[in-house]
Order: sequence, then structure tokens, then C-alpha cells
Amino acid sequence: MKILVRALLILVSGNLVAFSKNVILRKKSKKVRLLPRPLDKKSGVAGVINKTLDALPQRSNYLEVGIFKGATFQNVVAGAKWGVDIEPSFDYSKLPKNAQVFVQPSDVFFAELADDKKFDMIYIDAEHTFGQAYRELVHSFNHLEKWGVILLDDTVPQDSIASIPSEAESKEAALRMHGTTVWSHQGDVWKLIMQVREKHKNIAVRTIAGPSRPRTFMWASEQLGSKMNLESAEQLSSLTYDESFKFGIPEQFGVRELSDVLAEIRKRSF
Repeated sequence: MKILVRALLILVSGNLVAFSKNVILRKKSKKVRLLPRPLDKKSGVAGVINKTLDALPQRSNYLEVGIFKGATFQNVVAGAKWGVDIEPSFDYSKLPKNAQVFVQPSDVFFAELADDKKFDMIYIDAEHTFGQAYRELVHSFNHLEKWGVILLDDTVPQDSIASIPSEAESKEAALRMHGTTVWSHQGDVWKLIMQVREKHKNIAVRTIAGPSRPRTFMWASEQLGSKMNLESAEQLSSLTYDESFKFGIPEQFGVRELSDVLAEIRKRSF
């Protein structure tokens, strides 16, 4: 049934020719290209992003930090889509007409970005370390429309092994304890929620349980007024995953149903 549904989506979306070319590229062990049109706009994290964009006053500019295979990026519907990644795993030499891909570290991308460039929504799914995620969050808020929303991936680790900041060390721990290196990894991005709650109190934090894994929304609950800056995170040094998640997802994460989060986003005034 899933195969039939997917085949129908490919046909209805107008992606049959491009999809067929990708099948040939895969057989030749070459990188595939993004499809010219979204294939599945309702499923997975792309579905969450599209529903969020539906709740905003406009969906003109979308940014994705960390695009990897481009699966989410491809299925987001927006006027213009920008993606940033140090090494995308697809052929970006030919992209959909409304898409641009910047192959560089996110710090470089934001440093070179015009101050007046703004996005309606930004999805951050890059390196799984607090420090890098914090910089990306601050950069993102400084390039967000006043109604804009940020969605962060990897904010709730699967377990203590998945919470180890270094992916290599996380895999080593998984091998020692479970006999496999195939293990989910979220690093210590979870500390970002604690930092925002403590040092950036004018930012709303809402976490949804799925699809597939928890993700966290953020937006300005009141006008930021000036440029957002990095603040000291010294208070996080003593925090551990085991202690913080002893009784489940901490209350600071603001766990809600997606429908409630979207209703909250719609009700805001600017």
C-alpha cells in the first residue's frame, strides 16, 4: 500500500520524470537531485513546517540550517527557500527554481548575510552541540520577521547515550553498552532550552512530541527591541541529562500538542 501511495504522489505532484532520473542516478551510485516540486507536503517534519507557515501572515522566505539529504527542504512550500549545509548529500548543481543552497558553515553564512534579510520561518537541524545550536539560534532571531517562528530539531535526547555531545563518543558508548553503533544522536542541544528560559525570557518555548521525535518551537513573545546576543551559559555547566530528564521532559520545554501551538501562533498580534 505504501508503495502505491508513493507512486501516486510522484505522479500527481508532477515529479515522475525527475524521480525516474534519480532512480538511474542511484543505480550508478551518484548523488540524486532535489525534485522540482514538493512530493509530500503533509507528512513528517515538512508537514509540521508547512502547517506552521499556514499559520503565519506570509510564507515568502524560509531558511533551513542543516539540510543533509534535502528531504525536508524539498517538501516545504514557500516563496523562496534557502538551505545551508557544509556538505549536502545531494547534487545541488541544479535546484528547484525557488531554492538556493549555501555550501558553507552556518557561522559564515550568517556573517555574510545582509542585516536586513529576514525569514518567516527558520528550521535548525545542524550540529548536535549546545554551543553551535545557540549561535545558530541567536543568528536566526536576528534575521527573523516579527511574526517569525523558529523550529529546532534534536532538543530531546532519546537517552543518556544520545545526549553525549560528541557523536563519535556517543557511538562508542552505544557499541560498549548495546553492541551497535546504530544509535540516535541528539547531543546536548537540550541545554539550549534551559539557556533560553534562563537568559532570554521574552522568547516563547513550546515543544511537540512528534512526528518521529520531539522538536521545539521558539518565537518572540514580545518585541526583542534590539539585536539578540549570546549570554553566558556558565549556569549550565553542572546540568546533566540524567538529572534533568529524571522525571521525563522538563517543564521548561513547554510540551504541547501541535494544534495548540499553531493556535497560539495564530493568536499573536504584531
